[in-house]
Amino acid sequence: MKAAAAAALLFAGVHAEEVCIRHYKQPAPGKLGDCTSPEISNYTAEVGKCYYTGKDIVSGKANYEKFINITEEGTYRCASPGDKECSTCGFTRFFKFGTCYHHEWMGNPFYDDTLSAGACGAPACKDIVALAQSVPDLSTLVTAVVAGGLVKTLESPGPFTVFAPTNEAFAALPAGTLEKLLKPENKAQLDDILTYHVLAAKVLSTDLKDGEKAKTVEGKEVTAHVSKSGVKINDANVVQADVLACNGVVHVIDAVLLPPSA
Repeated sequence: MKAAAAAALLFAGVHAEEVCIRHYKQPAPGKLGDCTSPEISNYTAEVGKCYYTGKDIVSGKANYEKFINITEEGTYRCASPGDKECSTCGFTRFFKFGTCYHHEWMGNPFYDDTLSAGACGAPACKDIVALAQSVPDLSTLVTAVVAGGLVKTLESPGPFTVFAPTNEAFAALPAGTLEKLLKPENKAQLDDILTYHVLAAKVLSTDLKDGEKAKTVEGKEVTAHVSKSGVKINDANVVQADVLACNGVVHVIDAVLLPPSA
């Protein structure tokens, strides 16, 4: 059988125009999941288009792929050699719909994904931890939440309100403070500070009244200051309000809140 005819049979099937690829959070760093964790992101891919998929961490060259055909059972994806921009197909793989796939770099999983025919539609909502992980400027907060052992709490149904300090807010703490708090022996103090940023209810910025006090999970209260110029929590400005999560809401603030001394 000639190569062209073989290829025609290989890619024969019921055509679709699009496929939805959904990426899921790892259950733990470097661990394989079963694609039931919160969704991190998704994108709709179209047949015949070339997609940039990142740099190869060994060669440093760009990786690309394109979807050759989408059938009733799954999709054929063509991976291109580095820096070829889909001009050459390095190898072709068939991905079956409804299967959880694990993608690895250097033997370490970096995400799990599933594929389905058709466009993705509205992305699934994220829990508060997954939401924070998707925002580069909240990476220090994520590090602190992990160190404080609060990940499972903030992934639970809640609902919660989190006042989320930016990386710059943590950097503004006195020199050495953050490094000290992240040490295992200071976990209790770190937890007190983190839980002072959390309310055990979903509170939107429009729910807040000037001078209103709210009890935090830590036990002490924060005070809302509402004016024409914006919203403050204690002395921290809310720089982005009402970022909705599956299990509550996040308000990004420009300073770290420190619970008052007993």
